[in-house]
Amino acid sequence: MTYPITIVTALYNKAFAAGYYFTALDKQDLDERFEVILVDDGSTDESVKRFSQHVAPKCDIRIISGLGQRGQCAARNTGIQAASSNIIFIADADIILSTNCLRYHINIHKIFRSPLVVMGPTNFEWVPRHALDTPSRFANELLELDDETRTAKAELQSRKLNSYLNCVTRNVSMSPKNALELF
Repeated sequence: MTYPITIVTALYNKAFAAGYYFTALDKQDLDERFEVILVDDGSTDESVKRFSQHVAPKCDIRIISGLGQRGQCAARNTGIQAASSNIIFIADADIILSTNCLRYHINIHKIFRSPLVVMGPTNFEWVPRHALDTPSRFANELLELDDETRTAKAELQSRKLNSYLNCVTRNVSMSPKNALELF
């Protein structure tokens, strides 16, 4: 079967996200069925079990597992190679797609006759807490590098910011050929 779009998602310890990941996919406003390829990257939680339990009314799901932990890029490349569509949509397992997200990507690819990459739509989130209180392994490691960085962190926290604007592009799509060349 040929699909209008294939979603490729690398899984690593995302069992908690299965419910809302599939809820968003079930609400996509596409008339055609689409393909979802989930590639387990050696999860140690119940990711494969939870994601495999979902019955999808709008998409066909394939789970590739047993390859060990090779990293997110290798997992995505495995999914891209297994895809049955001319449009590959890369999505993380812990995001919630808007209802028109896949249609948007398909339409942009049709209009521009397979551009190199389509990004977006972009989400703007108003987060009701200080930006430095947002949990991030990278940010925490970065902020603990040296005394100068700790001083800068303390200064920023003293400003008593109560919220911040977070701009995140959460998705990208491309042709399989471009995906394998870029990744």
